Amino acid sequence: MTDPSTAELLALRALERTADGRWVAWAVARLADGDDSPALRRLAAESPPFHHFEIRELTDRAFAERGLDRVTPDEAIRSWVRELLEEMLGGRRERLDTLRTIAALFDEHPDRDRADELHELWLLAHAVADLEDAGDQHYVPDLDLEDCDARVREIALRWLRTHGGAGADRLD
Repeated sequence: MTDPSTAELLALRALERTADGRWVAWAVARLADGDDSPALRRLAAESPPFHHFEIRELTDRAFAERGLDRVTPDEAIRSWVRELLEEMLGGRRERLDTLRTIAALFDEHPDRDRADELHELWLLAHAVADLEDAGDQHYVPDLDLEDCDARVREIALRWLRTHGGAGADRLD
């Protein structure tokens, strides 16, 4: 498993997920990349068993020291979805795993009205899972196994273009 990105950690924080070793791994990776701050050093020095509230507080301080404390939950989730889709389209993430991760973000989104932008990807995740498991699906019209890769790519690129994916054009 790779170290979590800042986008992933911001999204996990926005969803109030339990702080665990991934948060410490993020701090270690940031220090290795040359970032440095008091909270980042303290967070990187933590070891199991992790105390959720202490890890979360240190992470919040590290975010604040990096100017990331004003990122809204919606921005954090959208940023991680962009990252996930770009990695999937670039061949660095498995398709179904990526779509399932995004579907979980839809399910857990704190603002149901804002989560609607993830709905098409949620449908796609369930459609692809059903296609791979049973060869049939009823979520996305006219999606079948033969054109699955092309349609997933088309929908992911459209989402990136609509929601500010920096590299959507170069991924065509």
